[in-house]
Amino acid sequence: MFTFKFPHKLITPSNPAFATGLERIRLLRTSRSLILYTLFVIFIPLSILMFWWLLTAITYAQAQRLQQWEIYTNFQNIETALALMLLFITPISALALDIYTISVAVNSIGSEMQTLQWNMRLAHPNPTAYLTAQYVLAQVRAWRALALEVAVRIFGVCLVLTAFMVTDNCFIGDNPPMSGTCGVSFLPLHMDMLMIILSCLVAGFGVLYAMEPLWRMRVLAAIGLLISARIRKPALVWLAAFTTILGVHLVQLIMIVVVFQCFQITPNPVIDTGVVVVAIVLFVFLYRKAHNTALTVMDRM
Repeated sequence: MFTFKFPHKLITPSNPAFATGLERIRLLRTSRSLILYTLFVIFIPLSILMFWWLLTAITYAQAQRLQQWEIYTNFQNIETALALMLLFITPISALALDIYTISVAVNSIGSEMQTLQWNMRLAHPNPTAYLTAQYVLAQVRAWRALALEVAVRIFGVCLVLTAFMVTDNCFIGDNPPMSGTCGVSFLPLHMDMLMIILSCLVAGFGVLYAMEPLWRMRVLAAIGLLISARIRKPALVWLAAFTTILGVHLVQLIMIVVVFQCFQITPNPVIDTGVVVVAIVLFVFLYRKAHNTALTVMDRM
């Protein structure tokens, strides 16, 4: 569950149910197309971000003294605007992924239960292979939304790291400095050990932050399939689906609140880092438990 694998790597190509279901997907159904799409939506925004940072650094180095102040101020304003946009876009992309994933999953088996296809599943020589196919097909369909959310999160992590790269040794306040010794470096030339450790922690937690949508998508796909197989009434199906989404994000919110409360109680960097690590381990355990339980119960039906 926690490995970064494209859906096609989770199943054997000889699975007939998977091959049949894959033919019904019109766009981005092959492994190669999903890889190219993922790389495109991730690296195009990052390339624009890096180009903007590099252009700002070059322009700043070639500008006069007072123009440098204006360039640096514009850089900070744009960085703040991008951060505010991410605060708005990130939860929207997460909600879109959750709704799309759960919708795809609950419609996968439920519709077949009304046809002869479900009887074929019951008579299938390997029912586990059939359920695995439905689980992977749900991921193939949800990958389009997943790549967008991962791209948003990676962009946010890189935006934070660009802030660590800027060294401001005198531009403090609202007025440009008059001293000729003041200036800004767009490279981390004056980072102390604490900033290096902090940057490494941000990068490490950033990897987990970017991977979380993949884990959440797989959990929702598994639970959505279980809902589709166990509940017959459409109203109850959607009620259970949206309750699942609400429950996942409620657990996330509770853990975030607990972590921040610990920050306020013990403002110690070492203890705070330990609290974050414990919270991540606990959350990973809950994801794994929900995912495996859903697939196990469905396989026993």
